[in-house]
Formats: sequence, structure tokens, C-alpha cells
Amino acid sequence: MLEIAQLSVLLLAPFTLSLIVVLSVFHKGKVGAKELLDTLHLHPDNGLVKQPLFWLSICAPAFYFIATGAVCWHGYEVSISAQGFSKFISISALPLALLSLAIPLGVTVARFHSTEQTAKQISIAANQLSIAQLKNNADAFYSHRKEFFAYFDKIGTINFLDSIEVKYQINPRLHGLIFKGNPETGTPKINAELISELVSKIKFIRNCLDHVLQNLEPERTLTWYTTAASDIYWIAVTLGISEINKDLNNASVTLTAFYQDGTAMRQRSIGTTTVQAISAYRCAKSYILTILHFAGDEKSIDEIYDGALPHIDTTSAYLRINTNGLVIDRNFSGDSETPWNVAD
Repeated sequence: MLEIAQLSVLLLAPFTLSLIVVLSVFHKGKVGAKELLDTLHLHPDNGLVKQPLFWLSICAPAFYFIATGAVCWHGYEVSISAQGFSKFISISALPLALLSLAIPLGVTVARFHSTEQTAKQISIAANQLSIAQLKNNADAFYSHRKEFFAYFDKIGTINFLDSIEVKYQINPRLHGLIFKGNPETGTPKINAELISELVSKIKFIRNCLDHVLQNLEPERTLTWYTTAASDIYWIAVTLGISEINKDLNNASVTLTAFYQDGTAMRQRSIGTTTVQAISAYRCAKSYILTILHFAGDEKSIDEIYDGALPHIDTTSAYLRINTNGLVIDRNFSGDSETPWNVAD
């Protein structure tokens, strides 16, 4: 039992003593779980000589050298001679072997420390790259927004058939509506769902107005007209075209009609003339095309131009398309077989 106790002391005492020494130097004698973990942890921000673990790797072999040497040297006297050195070496094989462990242990700790520093540098570089990327993304996002506003500003003022004069000064919220994204992700992407809806509505409005001008089914003409009016106002509100949503709306009236089941329909007109209706359509289409040209959405642009009707889209033939005169004007004035009812 005594020998087991002595062996235990010989194995544990040197390491414990070296740990106490290191703790005393680096933590002013404080001994606790936090200090112990700190001693066994490498700090990439500090140099090697400031690493407690490095000094522990040196102190522990030194204390084992002294402890095992004390056992091996017991009963011998110091002899400064060739025979004395020879004897010292022969009896100190184990202590010297333990002492020599300081070199590989110190090198190993140094390697681990170097690895930790490299990892920290890589992390810092990655963070710096991430910050730079975020900055670049933010610059790209706000540059895209700035160019979007500038693109509209360059258009200036457009007069549609001397009926609607539009100043292309857009609401700032329009960019966030048309394009999806945020400063962290860089240049935003076009809102494909909204664009698809805008393109579909403007094409449907064209078709509705053609039905109105042709007036082939007089009993349904009002339905075609109010449907076109509803969609034009939806586009105007969505894109912030105040010249339609406010100015033209103020010059309009409220139409009423009754369905077969007796349900009433009320819809604000798009002015009270054919010219105003065509002008509102061309204005809304121009707004949408301007957005698409800025975004470079050639597919949607082609889709809008596909099926274009000259008398609706470009020429003044809307004035002559119906030999009986201007359908919208006649229905508002009451000079038709199916005059439109205007709400009081």
C-alpha cells in the first residue's frame, strides 16, 4: 500500500505542482474551474509566451524530472568528474527522458497555437469579406433605386391626346413594389408576379375598350367599359399615377347599372369622353412599359405589344372606328339606344 501511495504521489504531484505554478503566475493564485479552463485553452489573440498551456508543457516535464531524479539520485553524492557524469547519465535515464518531453510538448502546443491564430485570421478575413460584400450589396441596391428614379425623371412630362398630362415623378414606394429585395442581398429582382398581373390587365383593358368602341353588343358595352375603368384605376393606384387616380377621377362620374338578379353596380368612369378613356389607357400602358424597359424585361414588353390595336394604341382611328359616332360620348350624352345611368 505504501508503495502504491508513493507511486501515486510521484505521478500526480509534479503535474499538480506545475499547474499551481502556472495558475499563480497567470491568474494571481486563483484556482477555480474558470481559471483551469483558461489555462488549458489557447488564446489566438495572445503570443505564445503568454499562453498558460505552453508554460505548463514546459513546467510539467521539469517537475517530473526533479521528482523522478530525486528517487534515482537518492544515496548518491555529487562528483564533478568523468566517472560522476557517466554515473549521472546512467542513473538518470528516466528523469532525462521525462525532461526531454518538454521539447515535443512545447512544439505541439506551438503548432496548435499557430493553427488557432491561422483560424482566427481566416475568420477575420471572412468577416471583413462579408462586411465588404454587404457594403457592395447595399451600394448596388441603393444605386439600382437611384437609377430607377432617374430613369423616370429623364422622361419628363408627356401629354396624352391633349387630355392627360403626366409628370413622370414617381412615388418612392414604387421601387419597393416593383422590385423584390433588400440592401443585404444586393441588386433587387423584379416582382414577376406583379408584372404579370400588370401586363395581363393592360391587355385586357385594350380588349375591353375595343369592345366598347365597336359596340357590337350594345347591351354589354357598359359592362366592358366599367371593367376597363376598374382595371385602369387599379393600375393607377398601384403605380401611383395621380393624374389618373386623382385628376381624371375628379373629372369623372359614377355609373350605375343593375344585373339580372337586381344587384346594383357602381363604378367611377374614366372621364366622360372617348379621348379621355383612350388617354388613360395609353398613359397606364406607358407607365408599365417604362418600368419594363428599365428592368430589361423584353419578354413582357413583347407580350404587351403582341396583339396591339392601332386605333387603341397609337393612331386616332378610335374616332372613326364606329360609323355611328363616338360610343362613349353618345352613351354619356343620352344620344344612344342604351344610355348610361349616372348616379346623383
